[in-house]
Amino acid sequence: MLRGQSSILIIILVLGLIVLLSVFSYKDGSHIKFKIQSPINTQSNDLNDVKIIHEEELRHVQELREMVGKNSLSLDQIAKSLNISFSNKVRQEKIGTIDNQIPKLNTPMPSHQSQINEPNVKLLNEEDLKPSSSQIFFLVFSHIGNVERRTTIRRTWGNPDNFPKQRAMFKNATYKVLFITGFVADKIKKAKEESKKHGDMLITNRTENYFDISRRTQFGIHWAIRNCKFDYFFKTDDDVFVSIPNTYKLFYQDAFAVEHKTSLYAGLMHMRGGPIRDKKSKWYVDKKLWGQTIYAPFATGMAIILSRNVAERIEPYFEWKNVFPLEDVNIGYYVFVAKVPNIGVRPSKGAEFVLDYTMAVCNHYRRETITMHPVKNEACMRKLMEASLR
Repeated sequence: MLRGQSSILIIILVLGLIVLLSVFSYKDGSHIKFKIQSPINTQSNDLNDVKIIHEEELRHVQELREMVGKNSLSLDQIAKSLNISFSNKVRQEKIGTIDNQIPKLNTPMPSHQSQINEPNVKLLNEEDLKPSSSQIFFLVFSHIGNVERRTTIRRTWGNPDNFPKQRAMFKNATYKVLFITGFVADKIKKAKEESKKHGDMLITNRTENYFDISRRTQFGIHWAIRNCKFDYFFKTDDDVFVSIPNTYKLFYQDAFAVEHKTSLYAGLMHMRGGPIRDKKSKWYVDKKLWGQTIYAPFATGMAIILSRNVAERIEPYFEWKNVFPLEDVNIGYYVFVAKVPNIGVRPSKGAEFVLDYTMAVCNHYRRETITMHPVKNEACMRKLMEASLR
């Protein structure tokens, strides 16, 4: 009789546990829910807003938090902890075979992938461009009509002659600045004249559109790998101030960056970003496009920094037809799936990468600042450059 009562009690307990677990399950099968935040205001590098349901997942996230604190992140470990799956069929196929594929750098892809990896972007001014060799390659995104902003950058941080002492401190490390634009019919004539004069523009045939920046980012990396020698790729925008002295310090003095010279991924890193489902938002992403509640870690668009080896490793995975519309999330995804050996994902520190929408942005340069956004006139850009030289 006692044994029968014990059996009934065990069955009741098991059923109760099943009901309890079902109540706390998510429809998408994920047991970790990340707080959805806008790409323009998430500067925190911890994981305090993560809501945990199961003890095992709490342990995984604690491990992630500890790795963030040590500036040492393994994307393989993140993958295991977050248990990410991707809905896109092509991406699933690539993930399924990734362990058996080693990207062949600077060589054509196998024929069965040729359609996936053939860029659908063309240059309209290829005759103006020459191969270059430098330690740092800056790719600055600029609307084809933003002549004044490009001129400002050429006169300030984009001109290496403004930094002779800083360059000498780092063995005359060189850098090259190129602008990449889209196409607008009534502006192409002036843009081509500007290109012939300066030889520093990639004028593409893609219609100017914010959500086409992802494709042009891919093309910029694709083109740079094939036409330029560089150690570091640095994507930014024409309303961003870049501190050249602190960029040098990042690459040549920062312990983490030096350790990961050939495997660095840096910028204003988002470790817990997720898609915004509000249709009124500029960064709205439909569930059909990205079904998960989280993104892979990514650096925001004002400063996407990659070692050349990382750029080369992710380039074979670029998709050109159905490109994810947010370029920063897109690059983070490729870094995730390419499984770069010894990848160094460097969380930003303090005021290195600054988003400052106040009227006093020109006065807010800090000792450690690497980039500052937005800066929209030459007077402000010059003031920040002078501050960086002190």
